[in-house]
Amino acid sequence: MIENVDKVIEWLEVNETPHFVVSSREGENSKIFESREDESFEDAKNRFRRVMDFCRGNRFLVKARKDYKSTRGLFTEEFRNNPESAPLASGQASISGQANPGLGYIAIGELDRRLAEERKSIMQDVKIERLEAENKELQTELLEKDTAFARAIHKLEPYLGTILGNTVGKIIPQAPVIGVAGMEEDTDTTDGMTDEERLSKALQRWGAVEPDMINIIEILAEMAEKKDNTYTMAKGFLIK
Repeated sequence: MIENVDKVIEWLEVNETPHFVVSSREGENSKIFESREDESFEDAKNRFRRVMDFCRGNRFLVKARKDYKSTRGLFTEEFRNNPESAPLASGQASISGQANPGLGYIAIGELDRRLAEERKSIMQDVKIERLEAENKELQTELLEKDTAFARAIHKLEPYLGTILGNTVGKIIPQAPVIGVAGMEEDTDTTDGMTDEERLSKALQRWGAVEPDMINIIEILAEMAEKKDNTYTMAKGFLIK
Protein backbone atom coordinates (compact mmCIF):
# COMPACT_ATOMS: atom_id res chain seq x y z
CA MET A 1 0.00 0.00 0.00
CA ILE A 2 1.29 3.45 -0.93
CA GLU A 3 1.73 5.69 2.10
CA ASN A 4 0.45 9.07 0.89
CA VAL A 5 -0.62 11.28 -2.03
CA ASP A 6 2.94 12.38 -2.85
CA LYS A 7 3.99 8.75 -3.19
CA VAL A 8 0.98 8.11 -5.46
CA ILE A 9 2.14 10.88 -7.78
CA GLU A 10 5.67 9.43 -7.83
CA TRP A 11 4.15 6.01 -8.62
CA LEU A 12 2.23 7.54 -11.57
CA GLU A 13 5.36 9.26 -12.87
CA VAL A 14 7.50 6.12 -12.66
CA ASN A 15 4.87 4.07 -14.52
CA GLU A 16 4.32 6.91 -17.05
CA THR A 17 0.57 6.74 -16.57
CA PRO A 18 -0.77 10.30 -16.84
CA HIS A 19 -4.42 9.23 -16.87
CA PHE A 20 -5.83 7.84 -13.64
CA VAL A 21 -8.97 7.38 -11.56
CA VAL A 22 -9.18 7.40 -7.75
CA SER A 23 -11.99 5.66 -5.82
CA SER A 24 -12.84 5.03 -2.21
CA ARG A 25 -13.65 1.39 -2.99
CA GLU A 26 -14.33 -0.95 -5.88
CA GLY A 27 -17.33 0.02 -7.95
CA GLU A 28 -18.39 2.63 -10.49
CA ASN A 29 -20.20 4.84 -7.98
CA SER A 30 -17.23 5.40 -5.69
CA LYS A 31 -15.07 7.74 -7.78
CA ILE A 32 -13.29 10.57 -6.00
CA PHE A 33 -11.10 11.84 -8.83
CA GLU A 34 -10.66 11.26 -12.57
CA SER A 35 -8.21 12.96 -14.92
CA ARG A 36 -9.58 14.58 -18.07
CA GLU A 37 -8.50 13.87 -21.59
CA ASP A 38 -7.90 17.54 -22.39
CA GLU A 39 -5.70 18.38 -19.38
CA SER A 40 -1.99 17.96 -18.98
CA PHE A 41 -0.41 15.58 -16.52
CA GLU A 42 0.78 18.52 -14.40
CA ASP A 43 -2.73 19.99 -14.22
CA ALA A 44 -4.15 16.59 -13.32
CA LYS A 45 -1.62 16.15 -10.49
CA ASN A 46 -2.37 19.58 -9.07
CA ARG A 47 -6.11 19.01 -9.19
CA PHE A 48 -5.64 15.57 -7.61
CA ARG A 49 -3.76 17.13 -4.67
CA ARG A 50 -6.51 19.66 -4.07
CA VAL A 51 -9.25 17.01 -4.18
CA MET A 52 -7.39 14.78 -1.72
CA ASP A 53 -7.10 17.68 0.73
CA PHE A 54 -10.79 17.06 1.40
CA CYS A 55 -10.61 13.27 1.47
CA ARG A 56 -8.79 11.62 4.37
CA GLY A 57 -8.65 7.93 5.12
CA ASN A 58 -6.65 4.71 5.36
CA ARG A 59 -7.71 3.09 2.07
CA PHE A 60 -8.16 4.41 -1.49
CA LEU A 61 -7.78 2.82 -4.91
CA VAL A 62 -5.91 4.34 -7.84
CA LYS A 63 -6.19 2.92 -11.34
CA ALA A 64 -3.85 4.36 -13.99
CA ARG A 65 -3.25 3.93 -17.72
CA LYS A 66 -0.93 5.34 -20.34
CA ASP A 67 -3.65 6.24 -22.83
CA TYR A 68 -6.93 7.92 -21.88
CA LYS A 69 -9.10 5.58 -23.96
CA SER A 70 -7.27 2.41 -23.04
CA THR A 71 -9.24 -0.20 -21.05
CA ARG A 72 -6.50 -2.81 -20.78
CA GLY A 73 -3.20 -2.93 -18.97
CA LEU A 74 -4.42 -0.82 -16.04
CA PHE A 75 -2.12 -0.14 -13.10
CA THR A 76 -3.93 -0.56 -9.79
CA GLU A 77 -2.76 0.16 -6.26
CA GLU A 78 -4.10 1.05 -2.81
CA PHE A 79 -2.94 4.09 -0.86
CA ARG A 80 -3.50 6.04 2.36
CA ASN A 81 -4.24 9.74 2.78
CA ASN A 82 -3.64 10.59 6.44
CA PRO A 83 -2.07 13.82 7.77
CA GLU A 84 1.67 13.47 8.03
CA SER A 85 3.18 13.44 11.54
CA ALA A 86 4.56 16.85 12.52
CA PRO A 87 8.35 16.89 13.05
CA LEU A 88 9.65 17.06 16.58
CA ALA A 89 10.29 20.56 17.85
CA SER A 90 13.75 21.52 19.05
CA GLY A 91 14.45 19.89 22.41
CA GLN A 92 11.83 17.11 22.04
CA ALA A 93 12.81 13.46 22.45
CA SER A 94 11.75 10.22 20.79
CA ILE A 95 10.98 6.67 21.90
CA SER A 96 12.74 3.68 20.27
CA GLY A 97 14.11 6.02 17.64
CA GLN A 98 10.62 7.03 16.45
CA ALA A 99 9.16 10.49 16.79
CA ASN A 100 6.37 10.96 19.34
CA PRO A 101 5.24 14.57 18.87
CA GLY A 102 1.98 13.92 20.71
CA LEU A 103 3.79 13.30 23.99
CA GLY A 104 5.55 16.69 24.00
CA TYR A 105 8.83 15.59 25.57
CA ILE A 106 11.27 18.33 26.63
CA ALA A 107 15.04 17.98 26.68
CA ILE A 108 16.74 18.16 30.08
CA GLY A 109 18.56 21.41 29.25
CA GLU A 110 15.33 23.08 28.16
CA LEU A 111 13.56 21.83 31.29
CA ASP A 112 16.31 23.28 33.52
CA ARG A 113 16.05 26.62 31.76
CA ARG A 114 12.29 26.77 32.20
CA LEU A 115 12.54 25.80 35.86
CA ALA A 116 15.18 28.51 36.44
CA GLU A 117 12.91 31.11 34.84
CA GLU A 118 9.97 29.94 36.95
CA ARG A 119 12.03 30.15 40.15
CA LYS A 120 13.18 33.64 39.20
CA SER A 121 9.60 34.73 38.58
CA ILE A 122 8.45 33.31 41.93
CA MET A 123 11.29 35.03 43.82
CA GLN A 124 10.41 38.36 42.18
CA ASP A 125 6.78 37.95 43.23
CA VAL A 126 7.84 37.17 46.81
CA LYS A 127 10.17 40.19 46.87
CA ILE A 128 7.41 42.48 45.62
CA GLU A 129 4.97 41.16 48.24
CA ARG A 130 7.55 41.69 51.01
CA LEU A 131 8.29 45.25 49.86
CA GLU A 132 4.58 46.02 49.67
CA ALA A 133 4.09 44.72 53.22
CA GLU A 134 7.02 46.79 54.52
CA ASN A 135 5.72 49.87 52.71
CA LYS A 136 2.26 49.36 54.22
CA GLU A 137 3.80 49.03 57.70
CA LEU A 138 5.85 52.21 57.26
CA GLN A 139 2.81 54.12 56.02
CA THR A 140 0.81 52.98 59.04
CA GLU A 141 3.61 54.05 61.40
CA LEU A 142 3.92 57.43 59.67
CA LEU A 143 0.16 57.94 59.85
CA GLU A 144 0.20 57.20 63.59
CA LYS A 145 3.00 59.73 64.15
CA ASP A 146 1.25 62.37 62.07
CA THR A 147 -1.96 61.77 64.02
CA ALA A 148 -0.20 62.12 67.38
CA PHE A 149 1.51 65.32 66.25
CA ALA A 150 -1.77 66.71 64.93
CA ARG A 151 -3.46 65.99 68.27
CA ALA A 152 -0.71 67.82 70.14
CA ILE A 153 -0.92 70.82 67.81
CA HIS A 154 -4.70 70.83 68.14
CA LYS A 155 -4.46 70.99 71.92
CA LEU A 156 -1.85 73.77 71.81
CA GLU A 157 -3.52 75.74 69.03
CA PRO A 158 -5.44 78.15 71.34
CA TYR A 159 -2.17 79.12 73.01
CA LEU A 160 0.17 79.31 70.01
CA GLY A 161 -0.27 83.06 69.61
CA THR A 162 0.88 83.74 73.15
CA ILE A 163 3.71 81.20 72.93
CA LEU A 164 5.09 82.66 69.71
CA GLY A 165 4.71 86.23 70.87
CA ASN A 166 6.58 85.70 74.12
CA THR A 167 9.27 83.55 72.47
CA VAL A 168 9.99 86.10 69.75
CA GLY A 169 10.01 88.86 72.36
CA LYS A 170 12.71 87.12 74.38
CA ILE A 171 14.89 86.31 71.34
CA ILE A 172 14.49 89.72 69.69
CA PRO A 173 13.60 92.29 72.35
CA GLN A 174 12.95 95.01 69.78
CA ALA A 175 10.47 92.88 67.84
CA PRO A 176 6.76 93.67 68.18
CA VAL A 177 4.81 91.44 70.48
CA ILE A 178 2.88 88.67 68.73
CA GLY A 179 0.00 87.49 70.81
CA VAL A 180 -3.68 87.47 71.37
CA ALA A 181 -5.34 90.87 71.41
CA GLY A 182 -6.11 92.22 74.85
CA MET A 183 -3.37 90.24 76.62
CA GLU A 184 -1.11 92.00 79.13
CA GLU A 185 2.68 91.91 79.21
CA ASP A 186 4.48 89.02 80.88
CA THR A 187 5.18 89.36 84.60
CA ASP A 188 7.30 87.40 87.01
CA THR A 189 4.31 86.00 88.89
CA THR A 190 1.16 84.23 87.80
CA ASP A 191 -1.14 86.43 89.83
CA GLY A 192 -3.85 87.86 87.65
CA MET A 193 -2.64 85.95 84.53
CA THR A 194 -5.01 84.18 82.18
CA ASP A 195 -4.71 80.45 81.45
CA GLU A 196 -3.04 81.21 78.13
CA GLU A 197 -0.48 83.43 79.77
CA ARG A 198 0.23 80.90 82.46
CA LEU A 199 0.66 78.14 79.81
CA SER A 200 3.00 80.30 77.75
CA LYS A 201 5.13 81.15 80.74
CA ALA A 202 5.27 77.54 81.90
CA LEU A 203 6.25 76.30 78.43
CA GLN A 204 9.01 78.90 78.17
CA ARG A 205 10.46 77.89 81.51
CA TRP A 206 10.13 74.16 80.73
CA GLY A 207 11.53 74.49 77.19
CA ALA A 208 14.60 76.31 78.49
CA VAL A 209 15.67 73.24 80.48
CA GLU A 210 14.01 70.36 78.60
CA PRO A 211 14.95 69.88 74.92
CA ASP A 212 12.40 67.05 74.55
CA MET A 213 9.53 69.15 75.80
CA ILE A 214 7.31 68.65 72.75
CA ASN A 215 7.81 64.87 72.72
CA ILE A 216 6.90 64.74 76.41
CA ILE A 217 3.78 66.81 75.79
CA GLU A 218 2.72 64.43 73.02
CA ILE A 219 3.26 61.40 75.24
CA LEU A 220 1.34 62.97 78.11
CA ALA A 221 -1.52 63.90 75.80
CA GLU A 222 -1.73 60.34 74.46
CA MET A 223 -1.58 58.86 77.98
CA ALA A 224 -4.35 61.18 79.11
CA GLU A 225 -6.53 60.22 76.17
CA LYS A 226 -6.05 56.53 76.92
CA LYS A 227 -6.64 57.14 80.67
CA ASP A 228 -3.32 55.45 81.41
CA ASN A 229 -2.92 54.49 85.12
CA THR A 230 0.64 55.81 85.13
CA TYR A 231 -0.60 59.20 84.02
CA THR A 232 -3.27 59.22 86.75
CA MET A 233 -0.72 58.30 89.40
CA ALA A 234 1.75 60.95 88.21
CA LYS A 235 -0.97 63.55 88.19
CA GLY A 236 -1.82 62.61 91.76
CA PHE A 237 1.77 63.18 92.85
CA LEU A 238 2.07 66.52 91.00
CA ILE A 239 -1.26 68.05 91.90
CA LYS A 240 -2.23 67.77 95.56
